[in-house]
Amino acid sequence: MDEEMMFEMSAGSLEGLPSVGEMFDLTGKVAVVSGTIGLALSVIYRLASCGAKVVFGARRETVGQMAEERLREMGLDVRFHKLDVSSVESCREIVAFAEQTYGTVDIVVPVAAAFFARAFVDIKESEYDHIVDVDQKGQYFLVQAAARSMIRGKKGGKVVTVASVAYRGEDMPKLAMMTAYNTAKAGVVGEGADVTIVAGCGIHNCGDCDSEHDGIHTFYIGKNAKVHYIEKHYGEGEGTGKRILNPQTIVYLEEGASIVMDTSQIGGVDDTKRYTKCEANGANSEVQINEKLLTAGDQHAVSEMDVILNGAGARTRVVSRSVAKEQSTQVFYPRVQGNAPCFGHVSCDSIIMGAAKVRSIPEITCNHVDATLMHEAAIGKIAGEQLLKLETLGLTPEEAEEKILEGFLR
Repeated sequence: MDEEMMFEMSAGSLEGLPSVGEMFDLTGKVAVVSGTIGLALSVIYRLASCGAKVVFGARRETVGQMAEERLREMGLDVRFHKLDVSSVESCREIVAFAEQTYGTVDIVVPVAAAFFARAFVDIKESEYDHIVDVDQKGQYFLVQAAARSMIRGKKGGKVVTVASVAYRGEDMPKLAMMTAYNTAKAGVVGEGADVTIVAGCGIHNCGDCDSEHDGIHTFYIGKNAKVHYIEKHYGEGEGTGKRILNPQTIVYLEEGASIVMDTSQIGGVDDTKRYTKCEANGANSEVQINEKLLTAGDQHAVSEMDVILNGAGARTRVVSRSVAKEQSTQVFYPRVQGNAPCFGHVSCDSIIMGAAKVRSIPEITCNHVDATLMHEAAIGKIAGEQLLKLETLGLTPEEAEEKILEGFLR
């Protein structure tokens, strides 16, 4: 079956798709999609019907132009641009075309894929290389080009990558003829991965207007995958405007998945509202959160956490350590909910100094007889004997205080 016939079949199925326009408003958003038939055409239609301006591409110009004409007849704002996703330069060109036509990119969906229906022993090296170039390399560099556009636009964006259950090869005899495709798809799926993510966010404000950064992250962690997420926030600048950081991190964990989150904000941020939500849905999934926070002057910090243990054998450990100096204020809301046989422990420790104020409100909710949850919270000043001991070793009172705080927040 040639691509033109496949396009006609794909286009014919669009009429039966239910509208999602009332659920998602993408008016003014710019999207880039790779592919023109099958799933790709459905994605293009969905995005455009929700108000997005969509640039899509593929190697076959005839089919691409047919798709553009058909969709524009339906009143959708779409443009076709020739794209070879195995070429890094071509990936950059389609993003440049989208910027020139509509503006910086907000959404990227790399759908295009390639495969050869041949037995494992018959696949040629050139065929294998082509599949990997399209299915893995193509996704990577199209997303990279779009991400650079998002950075230029200074408004963030959404990246939606597409994988396939083909990588599993379970109960699908026909996939035995697509081994190279299956292998390529396994490189996109998170199952069994071991990943470290470092997010460093800083604000330098030298003016009299507020400067704000809202980092929004969502992680879907596959079966038996491990993620170490390190987040560091810092603010500086001689201006009178505030330095504001409001991070939001949402995590969903499948069976056996785990995440360790090390977050720290240790200076210069005037106002922060932090929200973290982790749903441990899979059996034996694990969430560990280590939070460190320092405020001084008139700075204000609020930290909310929701850890929901839905999977049998799920567990969590939440440790929050903070130092509040001078007139600063801090509020903590760590919440853990157990909905299955599970274990959770929450520990909040704060050192308070000067005229600072700290509120710590841990909450645990058990909705299963075999859920074991506990919490502890402590707020207090630095013990006098600790300072005295360090001073007898030759440190000044200021040096002793700093050394204690450094160890506490390590």
